[in-house]
Amino acid sequence: MFDPKSVLGADGEQFARELQNAAGSGGFNPFSLLTGQRRFQSVFLAPPSPSLAKAVEQFLADGTGPLQAIVEQIKQQGVDAAEAAGRAKMLFEAAQGMLVVVLADDQGLFTIPQLFFGNLDDDFIDGAVGLCGDDFPDQDGLRACLIGLRSEAERGKRWPELFGGEGLGDSALAYWEQIGESLLQGVDEGLFASTPDRLADLAHWTARALDDSAGDELDGDQLMIAARCHLLAGEIEAAGADLAQLVSDYEPEDEDLAVLLDQFTNGAIAKGEPQRAVALFAEHEAAIDEILGGCYELALPRFKATAAAMASQEQLIAAAESLRQADRKAFRHDLNREPLWRIAVADPGPVLDTHAAAEHIDRSVNFVAKRLDAGTIPFHRNSDGELRIPVQALDAWWAMMQHFNLLD
Repeated sequence: MFDPKSVLGADGEQFARELQNAAGSGGFNPFSLLTGQRRFQSVFLAPPSPSLAKAVEQFLADGTGPLQAIVEQIKQQGVDAAEAAGRAKMLFEAAQGMLVVVLADDQGLFTIPQLFFGNLDDDFIDGAVGLCGDDFPDQDGLRACLIGLRSEAERGKRWPELFGGEGLGDSALAYWEQIGESLLQGVDEGLFASTPDRLADLAHWTARALDDSAGDELDGDQLMIAARCHLLAGEIEAAGADLAQLVSDYEPEDEDLAVLLDQFTNGAIAKGEPQRAVALFAEHEAAIDEILGGCYELALPRFKATAAAMASQEQLIAAAESLRQADRKAFRHDLNREPLWRIAVADPGPVLDTHAAAEHIDRSVNFVAKRLDAGTIPFHRNSDGELRIPVQALDAWWAMMQHFNLLD
């Protein structure tokens, strides 16, 4: 097991603690988002999170990125810039994973992540407990769990089995299923306007652990948790694989499936990968229709994915027809009033500004500008953040609006 002191000398542990503080919280009070009675829930050892791995890769490549501040912190210990950069580089290269402390309260789960260097000796355990703060709710419980993890590691256990806490079930699968349920409960109750980075990391670990614990043997409930956690972590391809297995091998509740399909579509569009949603709907059409066929809650995400992928006029009109058949009133409202028209493909082809788009369809600039502002006309955001209207998508939209007589 790696000991940072063997690389950095006697001050290694101190630097490691400073690094963990900056990488894990950036000076942020780990309890500032917690309300109600907080408690220590569990602790686990995991591979580096995607966000940390990306930040470390950037720092090691050119010394920039979110971890650049670590060099400044080390310089405050009285070393020059070159030595500080060298020490930070050695720490990042030596980090083998993360130690993640999980807290629970009436708003769900919250994590305190720390870098792990492969050594659960007494010094590391003391440092890990100390980094959680003087007001950590159960320092003795955390310390006991870390000592237990050391024993489990010495007996050969590895990810995703290295976890500890009270009442966590008798297997890694049971533990991670419980973590996933608690995480998703907080999200479903609207406690977070967006997914904080730490919860996105927790979602990644949860989905990965479920997949690693059971592979293809996850049951329907576990697949639902894994798919939703992949989505929270922004892992669209993995979420699609779990979703495909879910509809192929199980028959989820119709409401749960409708919500998951909408979340998957929104996630795919947000990542610029609407074709993944289009492909999933097409490949598993029979299984999905058996549960949700004729349902507006199915037709709507299908339509959003079709529009975002910049489909042809014929495909767009067919998708709109499914909306109309499902609910005529909602169909007319949504296509005129809801922001369903984000074009998410990487290359939308020729694009127009507002004035050129108005001239293209022989309407007023105000007609186009109002719809562009509301997201009710096809739009694409370029690398500079500017909204432009793709010609192909505009032509398909115009043909569809005329086909259904939807123009004001």
